[in-house]
Amino acid sequence: MMVVFSIGGALAAGVGFRTDGRGHYPDAAPPTQFAPEKNVVWAAPMPAWSNACPVVVGDRIFVCAEPDRLIAVDKATGKILWTKANPLTDAVGAEKAAAVGKVKTHPHNGYTSATPVSDGERVFAVFGNGVVAAYDLEGKRLWIRFVEKPVHQWGHCASPVLSGGRLLVHIETLVALDPKDGSEVWRQPAEKWVNQRQKQWGSCAATRIGDVDVVVTIAGRVIRASDGEILFRDLARVQYSTPLIVDGVVYFIGAKQGSAVRLPKTVEGKPEVLWTTTTVKDRYYASPLLHDGVLYAITRRGHFSAFDAKTGTEIYQQKLLLAATEKESNAAYASISLAGKALYFAGMDGSVMVVKPGRTYEEIARNRVETALRSTPVFEGKRMYLRAPGHLYCFGK
Repeated sequence: MMVVFSIGGALAAGVGFRTDGRGHYPDAAPPTQFAPEKNVVWAAPMPAWSNACPVVVGDRIFVCAEPDRLIAVDKATGKILWTKANPLTDAVGAEKAAAVGKVKTHPHNGYTSATPVSDGERVFAVFGNGVVAAYDLEGKRLWIRFVEKPVHQWGHCASPVLSGGRLLVHIETLVALDPKDGSEVWRQPAEKWVNQRQKQWGSCAATRIGDVDVVVTIAGRVIRASDGEILFRDLARVQYSTPLIVDGVVYFIGAKQGSAVRLPKTVEGKPEVLWTTTTVKDRYYASPLLHDGVLYAITRRGHFSAFDAKTGTEIYQQKLLLAATEKESNAAYASISLAGKALYFAGMDGSVMVVKPGRTYEEIARNRVETALRSTPVFEGKRMYLRAPGHLYCFGK
């Protein structure tokens, strides 16, 4: 069974980061007020922390745990069904693993910031040790392989993407694997990180141009999924967040500048830059969200902004204290989600903000869960699933 959903009117396969890549759950109706003792359906203790989003597949939820574990949780009860470790030695053996050596990472990043992706029958996970593994839903490992060693001192965090029958993995180079056995199909050398200073972190975004499956990279390239050919270049560039694609328009939000680019209807056409705008001079770890003509974004220091999606004009900006102190530079990592009639996003101080969508800022609720929240919540029906450092929470009914 292949899980298929719509991204801006185009079909794409896979459920992964922000579920559909957009963080958009218009039919959800979760609670706006919750806490570890309030509106909790269940709270599953986790063996270690992780920044990866939960991934809901049928009656199961897949999450990660440091340093290399994939976990399946029963959606109804929160019971852990299975836990699988994926050390480098499993992929290459002890001798080669020793030759690869220790992989560095940032304390906030760890080795499990990449969100898994599923096609409904298999789950694919990428870890900061350079390992990619595939499992069936019952926990049987189908294959494991070492793609390459992350070389930046802050480690790796880009999530895998399924597109056009390929599993796209971006550690140091953009690589397409065959989901059946993990074999390499193509490698795009133009999408290799240039150097330590220019390392980039966001994930690719999958969509279609006409009937062609493509991914848009954070370097602003449009790449055909089947063979890795670069169809378009230099749409825009961001360093940390993932491009947002809605109705054929790609939105890039980065430090100092944001832009919107309309993709052509066929690969023979040309992209069109719709607007560029000035943004806060700060890192945007979180990916943006679009709803009802308004584009929302938040910086790492908690500057929450709303932009007109047609013109790029900033509508408002609100400073939110989402860290333990005013001086804490990394306040917001989690991306913004829309659930029903509210926006949700988490902060490092343990807050989960609930904000009313619209052209004026209106805070609905501020909830406290656990400190150091860095995972983006996902929603289904009347429930919200939130990966906190110590637990996977199910809030709702």
